[in-house]
Amino acid sequence: MTPDPKGGFLQALEEAARQSRDIDELAALLRAFPEVHSVEVRDYLVKTQPPIRELAIHFQNTRFVADITLHPDGSLTVRGLHDC
Repeated sequence: MTPDPKGGFLQALEEAARQSRDIDELAALLRAFPEVHSVEVRDYLVKTQPPIRELAIHFQNTRFVADITLHPDGSLTVRGLHDC
């Protein structure tokens, strides 16, 4: 797996989101990836319908922000991945 969103990390992130029951569990799964140095769950909620939370994901030489959609049924999906 590589931190390049086109190289496999996005697929791994999407799979981790499908397996997670909440944003904190997703962050914990991501922290277990050997390439990930840290994951920060942003404090605010983007009030869209359904709402979005952001995760700042730090690798050794780069950082991405993942937009995670929080569905009413409790499932999570990746809405997007972008540079900070």
